[in-house]
Amino acid sequence: MTITRISPKKFAVLNRLGTFPRPTLEEHEATYRGYVAKTNEMLDRLAHADRASAHPVFSDWRSIKSEIPIALAAVKSYEIFLEHMGGRGGAPKGALADQLRRDFGSFESFREELTATALASRGWVALVWDEDAAHLMTVLGDTPENLSVWRQQPVLVLEVSDRAASVDFARNRARYLTALLDNLDWDVIEHNFERAAGLAPARHSD
Repeated sequence: MTITRISPKKFAVLNRLGTFPRPTLEEHEATYRGYVAKTNEMLDRLAHADRASAHPVFSDWRSIKSEIPIALAAVKSYEIFLEHMGGRGGAPKGALADQLRRDFGSFESFREELTATALASRGWVALVWDEDAAHLMTVLGDTPENLSVWRQQPVLVLEVSDRAASVDFARNRARYLTALLDNLDWDVIEHNFERAAGLAPARHSD
């Protein structure tokens, strides 16, 4: 059985912090690296797990197979999150700006909805492109795997938990979220959107 281990990425944000405090970002990166290490540990164990004893009540195969998607969801969520941090905030331009106006009415309305969704979440919030509906929508996930729905592609992902806001923001999640939004790199997010929207299937009439 071939097991593909994953390597932790390096993020430019730690070299161009803007106004966002370094300790919080370093905490995010350390948590991310922990998930990468545990994912690789599970992949190694899966290579030696006994398939013949697989059972839906309990088995090593079931346990590892159940936990790998949870760890991978965290790894991928942190990667998207950290890759689009370190910008100057503001508002997007181009195709993403046009799509936000179509789907939310205005950028200000989108920001209000994203903020409300983030504060309603215990962990994560995302802006996703729904391939079937061909529009953007905000989603919350108390854990990273809760963000995942078939045929939805992530465009913007933020960790908004109490833990994330505890290092430099005294658990003031609203102030933490404002700091996140003020340090987004919209060029990266625009690229995420263009890649996601390019995957949307053409619609065919019956």
